[in-house]
Amino acid sequence: MVKPLGDLGRYIVEFAFGDIYSRGVLTLREREIATVAMLTVLGREPQLRLHIGVAVNVGLSPRKLRRRLSKPCRTLVFLLSIERYYKKISI
Repeated sequence: MVKPLGDLGRYIVEFAFGDIYSRGVLTLREREIATVAMLTVLGREPQLRLHIGVAVNVGLSPRKLRRRLSKPCRTLVFLLSIERYYKKISI
């Protein structure tokens, strides 16, 4: 996936996983919950499949993942809906 993009692909992976994911603020589980929630709301299915697998690998069962995502996803959908509404009405 990254190889065809050359240096750009390498930079994206190094930034996301080297700089962002290596910060010690959130646990791996918390990071994956946040990532899966955002990818779900944005409808990014290929990335979502990957991160659901990662979430399971860091100890989240599918049941726990569904339970933990229900509220954040509803909140994100609401916020994105408001943003889209304001973009539509602005001239």
